[in-house]
Amino acid sequence: MEDTDVRNKEKRKVSLVSSFRSNDGVVTCWDEMKVQLNFAWPVSLTTLCRIFVFTTDAAFVGHIGTDELAAANLCGTIFDAVATFGFSFSMSLTTLCSQAYGARSYKLVGAYYQIALVAITALSCVMIPVLMFLTGPILRSVGITDAVVHRANEFSLIYAGRFWPVIVFQASRAYLNSQKVIRPALYVSVSCTALNVALNYVLIYGIPSLGTAFYGMGFRGAPLASLVTSTMQVLLLWLYMYASGCHKKTWQPWNRQIFKKKHLKRYLLMAWGTFGGLAADSWVLTAVSLLAGMLGAVPVATQGILYNVWGLCWGIYFGLATAAQTRVSQHLGAGTPLYARRAVLVALLLTLALCIVLSSLYVFLCRLISQLYTTDPNVLNLVHSLRWLMVTCFTLALLSQTILLVLDACARPSISAMIAFLSSICVQLPVSYVMAFHYDLHLKGLWWGAFASEAMRLVAAAIFVTMIDWDAESQRARLASEESVLLVREVNNDDTPDTAPQVTVQRKSLVTVQSPHSSADDVSPSGPLPSLPEFPPPAEQEKHTPKPCFITLHNS
Repeated sequence: MEDTDVRNKEKRKVSLVSSFRSNDGVVTCWDEMKVQLNFAWPVSLTTLCRIFVFTTDAAFVGHIGTDELAAANLCGTIFDAVATFGFSFSMSLTTLCSQAYGARSYKLVGAYYQIALVAITALSCVMIPVLMFLTGPILRSVGITDAVVHRANEFSLIYAGRFWPVIVFQASRAYLNSQKVIRPALYVSVSCTALNVALNYVLIYGIPSLGTAFYGMGFRGAPLASLVTSTMQVLLLWLYMYASGCHKKTWQPWNRQIFKKKHLKRYLLMAWGTFGGLAADSWVLTAVSLLAGMLGAVPVATQGILYNVWGLCWGIYFGLATAAQTRVSQHLGAGTPLYARRAVLVALLLTLALCIVLSSLYVFLCRLISQLYTTDPNVLNLVHSLRWLMVTCFTLALLSQTILLVLDACARPSISAMIAFLSSICVQLPVSYVMAFHYDLHLKGLWWGAFASEAMRLVAAAIFVTMIDWDAESQRARLASEESVLLVREVNNDDTPDTAPQVTVQRKSLVTVQSPHSSADDVSPSGPLPSLPEFPPPAEQEKHTPKPCFITLHNS
């Protein structure tokens, strides 16, 4: 009898590392890895297609001239900086919708998406004119040459219109991903990427061989191709949602009551925290690009190529990042913190493996990749000389971002924003300026600043994540979903019991009831598209005493 008790006690103490193999019915890290990989590859391919739209523009424009390539890259950088406001509204849906879906608060998923659509549309009315008319003056104020500024003005007048469709498509993806409906965005993105290549060629060079009177628009054809492609992405994705009915489980009719104070408060707080982290990175990136512009046309063209390659590699990683954030959020919302911790371990291992593969490929194929963007030998040599420094910064960036996404999955974006602000504003910007201009390292100095920033961010993020009390974070996520379920039920005048896990609140403490295992009815109606499996709740959750730490001070 005593031997049996000892064996049962040992089974309950399943560590993260030893849980890779198990024959006792416990969900293992191998299982979690399969789920994350199945989730990640469609998201990565979809993101690559979105990034490839601008990369295609840059490749076509780069063969027109170096000034045109510099202008397009600078416009893209300023666009990304302004789009930070919109991306904070769309990316916050990944955590909010995933937690709500994991807690079976299905109508709340749709409510957050509807709030995001209204917020993004209102924001676009302000930001599109800003991009159209202020890009040129901003570039001129930092000393960019008149030839580049003139080209940038032409590019931005058309390119600014992408703001609304790009952000709405990102929000729609997050809304569907939280419900495990992943493939539609992939199919739409792949088809629109092919459309973008064709449009770039036709709009830039025309089709005189067919005897038509259209001989192309030249440089201005590239931003127009991007605008048409981005708009088609949103329209096709919405058409699929309407035709397949995959939104019916979570959608509710438009109603003023959707915008309840508690809904808006949680959404805006999450968006604000997300904005802090994104703004620190994006705005410093813009500042560094402008510093590169002060060094001349060759450095800014080189920086543009490096950032394009970085963006493509980041697109591959983004699938893993989204999978990790979504899975951790769903586990916390479902009341299974042990599985959330395992999801973090799996995400870190997958990220490290991806860094090794991508870095090796870039080091050996650097010159060949660069020739896709330009034939200028000065630019090609400068890109080649920076390859090792670039892959080192990239590896540090991916590892730190994976850890920071854990904090976002816990709905703690303010901590991520604080780390991003300190590492970017207080470290990268001053170090880059000093190394580039004071020590005359020029473009290499800017990348040494990036190295210092990413190293500091990785250390700080690792420290904060080790302080997480997973049980407390799971209880907090379930409580937030349960409170919002009551509001949604009030909106719909529904007195029937909700399927969300019940959470009882006591004075300054949380008492939770284990949520049941997902049923077959929980699979999203995505037509023939496969859905991802849900893990069953563990037979025995790890028992441990919550640690007093910074992250658990605000649970009330």
